[in-house]
Amino acid sequence: MSSLRRDGPVAIPDEVANADIGTLGIALALAAAGHKVLPVRAGTKNPGSVVGAGYPAKASGDPHQLAEWFAGTDHGAALLTGARDLVVIDVDNPKAFAEGAPALAVAVLGSLAAPFQSTRRSVPGRGHYVFTAPPGRRFGLSAGALPGCDVRAGNGVIMVAGRHPDPDGWYRWQRTGPIPELPAAVAAVLPDAGETAEASSAAAVAAFCAEHTTPARSPGGFAAVVRGFQREVAAGGSRHTAAVTACCWAAREALADAYPAADAFAALAEVFVAAMADGAGGSRRVLDAAGARAEHAGIVQWAVAQALEVARDACIARLQRHDGKPSPAELFAGVWTGTSPSRTRPEIAQAGGGVAATPPSGADPGSDDGEGASVVETAGRGESGAAVPRGLDESFWSARPVLANIRQAAHARNRSAEVVLLSVLARLASLQHHETRVDTGLGPASLNMMVCAVGPSGAGKTSGIAIARDLIEAPVEIHGLRGDGYRDGIPLGSGEGLPELYMGMTAERHPTATNEDGSPKLVKRRGQVRFNVFAHVDEGEQMFRLAERSGSTLMPTLRSAWVAETIGQANASEETTRIIPAGRYSLGLVVGLQPTKAGPLFDDAAGGTPQRFLFASTSDPTIPKDVVEFPGLITSMLPPCSQTITMDDTIRARLRAEDRAVNTGELVRADLNAHQPLHLVKVSALLALLDGRAHVTEEDWGLARQVWESSCQVRETVLAEVKHAAAQEHARHAHRKVVEQRLIREDEISARDARLAKIEAAATVTVARRVWKHGGCRRRDLDRATSSRYRAEYGSELTEVAIERAIERGFIDPKGDDGYVPGAVRPEGA
Repeated sequence: MSSLRRDGPVAIPDEVANADIGTLGIALALAAAGHKVLPVRAGTKNPGSVVGAGYPAKASGDPHQLAEWFAGTDHGAALLTGARDLVVIDVDNPKAFAEGAPALAVAVLGSLAAPFQSTRRSVPGRGHYVFTAPPGRRFGLSAGALPGCDVRAGNGVIMVAGRHPDPDGWYRWQRTGPIPELPAAVAAVLPDAGETAEASSAAAVAAFCAEHTTPARSPGGFAAVVRGFQREVAAGGSRHTAAVTACCWAAREALADAYPAADAFAALAEVFVAAMADGAGGSRRVLDAAGARAEHAGIVQWAVAQALEVARDACIARLQRHDGKPSPAELFAGVWTGTSPSRTRPEIAQAGGGVAATPPSGADPGSDDGEGASVVETAGRGESGAAVPRGLDESFWSARPVLANIRQAAHARNRSAEVVLLSVLARLASLQHHETRVDTGLGPASLNMMVCAVGPSGAGKTSGIAIARDLIEAPVEIHGLRGDGYRDGIPLGSGEGLPELYMGMTAERHPTATNEDGSPKLVKRRGQVRFNVFAHVDEGEQMFRLAERSGSTLMPTLRSAWVAETIGQANASEETTRIIPAGRYSLGLVVGLQPTKAGPLFDDAAGGTPQRFLFASTSDPTIPKDVVEFPGLITSMLPPCSQTITMDDTIRARLRAEDRAVNTGELVRADLNAHQPLHLVKVSALLALLDGRAHVTEEDWGLARQVWESSCQVRETVLAEVKHAAAQEHARHAHRKVVEQRLIREDEISARDARLAKIEAAATVTVARRVWKHGGCRRRDLDRATSSRYRAEYGSELTEVAIERAIERGFIDPKGDDGYVPGAVRPEGA
C-alpha cells in the first residue's frame, strides 16, 4: 500500500511538535506529509538496528507498516532524508559554527523559515535545521565543510522521536512547517555526493597499512572502535554489519594518522573471530577461525577502498572534533562520513549512516546472524504477508488406506483434507467410551479433542463436520444409551453451554416416598443423561469474545474439557446446576475461526486455552480440478468400547524422559507448545483406532508428529494475521488521533487569529482617535496610544500594523516623515 502522501510543498507537519501523540503518531504524521520513516532500537541512533541491512530501501510511509514497527514497542523513529531530497544541517556546536563561518551560521541558525528540531535541552541552537536540496544538486553525508556541523542528505537519517542516548538529549521540534531551499551560500561550500568505491585488493590493503603507521595519538587508540563492535554485538546486532562499521571507522582514522592501521585491523579481526565462533545456541551461523578471518579480510579490503575515496582532510577534521577519539555514540549511530550508493552494486546499510557497496564476504551482511530459511514450504501469503503453510505431504496421506480415503472424501467435496482429517479425529474422540484412556506410563490420558478450522468467511470452516459424519456413522445405540444418547454435530452457542449438552431429565428413586402398590416412587430431576457429544461452533470469534465478559467461565471450561476434568457449576437453584464429573464424558469440538479475528483466543495464551487446540487451514492447494468420487464409510476403525489403549515401550520411555527433563528444567518448550506431548498421545491413539488397533506404534507416533507440525505451521500463520490485524487497528486509531490533534490545532489557530484580528481593529481605532483628538500626532506619540497588554499579546509591531490599517481605512493620512493628520473618514467615537 502506498504512503498517505499529501500534495503541496515539502513540509514538517505541525503535529510532530506534539509529543503526546507518541512515536507512532509522529511517524504517521510524517508519512502523511510524504516522508519515509524507519524504526530504531530504543536509546540508539542506528537506522539499521531494527530492519537490518539495506535500511534506505526499507524506509516506509505505509501506515500499516509503521503500525507494525511502532505499535506496542519502545522503538524510536528516524526520518530518511533522501526520500524528499532533504538536506539537514546537524549543528553539534552552535558557537563553533558561528565563530568559524559567521555568514553561513547566520544563513542557517538565523533562518526563521527552516523547521528546527532541538536535540539538547541545555544547548540552545543545537539540533537539526531542515532544508531541501537546490535543483540539480545531490548531497551525501559529509563533515568538515561547516565547522561544528554535520550534513545529512541522501541515505542519511535524523531521529525524530524516541529516547535519546544522552541524558541531556531530546528530540523536540521547535519550528515546523514548509521546508525552504538550502541557502545558496551554504550549498556552495558543500560537496556533491560521490560514487562508492569497489573493494581494494589485498595488495592495496597491505600498502595502506604500510603507509599509515603513525603511533596512536591517545592512550586508548583504537580501543574505542573495538569496544563499539563488542557493544553492538552484545546488544544483538549483526556481527558482520558491526564489523563493517568498525573497520570503516578504523580505516578513516588510520588515514588521518590517529593510529597504525595494521594494529587496528588486527585487533578487530580477533574480536570478530571470537564473535563468529559463538552460535548463540544455534540461532546464529558459526565460522571457524580460518573462515572468519577470510570474511574479515574481505570487509577490510572494502573498508580501505571507502576510506581512500574520502578526502583525508575531512577525516582529520572529524578526528580533531573529538580530540583524537571517535565518539562511541557516533560510531554506531549514524554520523561518520559516508558516500552515496553505487548505481551498479547491491547495497548494505552501514550502522554509521552511509550506504556502500557490499563487501566481498560471501554472506549477506544483513542476515548472517538471523535464523536460517524456514523449513515450512508455503503456498502464497495471507493478509499480513505471512506464509500460508502447504500442510501434510503425500507421504502422510499414502501411509494408510484410511488416510487416503479421508483425503479423497475431502477432495470429493472440494474441501481441505486437513480440516476433514481433524474433524474425523474429533468425531472419533467423541464416540469413545468415557472410560477409554491411553496408558502413557505417566497417568491415563483422555482422548477429548478440540480443533480450530482456520479460514476466511465462507471458506467451509466447519463443513468438515458434515464430511466426518458421512465417513463415520453415528450408532443407534452408544454405550448402552439409545435415542439421543449421542449429541451429533450440535451447534454450540457458547463454551459455557457445553455442560448443558450432557444434561437432561432423569428419573430417580425418592429416598422415602412409595407408590400405592408399595414400589419406590420415581421423581424427575435434572442431571447427566449422556456421555458423548460432537459439537461445533461456526464462528468462534463470537464464542471467544464471551471470555472478555466479567465472570465468564468459558476459557476454564474449555481447558478442563480437553483433559476430561469436571466441568459446569453448582448453583443454589437445582434448575441451573450443571455438574459433569471428571472422567464421565467424551467430547469432540470443531471451531471455525477467521485468522484476523482469532485475537480473543490467543489473548488467553497465559491461561493455556489456545495450547489445547489443533489447527487446520481451509486452504488446500492439492484439491484436484477433476471430479473425485466420495469413498464411503470408514470400515477399518475399531468399534468404540471401554478400553485402555497401550503404547510401544519406546514411546512411553521417551514420554517419561521428556517429562522429567521439563520438570528438572533441562527442557524448556515454547509457551504455545507446552502440551505437545499430550497432543501427540491423543492423535497417535486416534490414528491407531482408525486403523483398527488399540495399541500405538512408532508409526502412529510419527504420523501424529506430522499432524502436530502442520498444526503449528497453521497456528503461526494465524498469529501473524492476528498481529497484522491488531497493527492495522492501532494504525487507524493513531491516525484518528493525529487528525483530531490537527483539528484541535487548527481550531486553536483560528481562535488566535480571530483574537489578533480583534486586537488589530481596536488598536486601529485607538490610533485614529488619538490623531483626530490632537489634530495630528508624531509616530512616537502613537506608540503610547496602544495598550501595553495588547502589545504584549500581539507583538511589538502592533502600532505599525494599526497605523497601516488606519491609513487604509482613511481614518488618518501621513504627513512628512514621521507625522499623521486626520483623514477623510472620521472614526467612531473621535
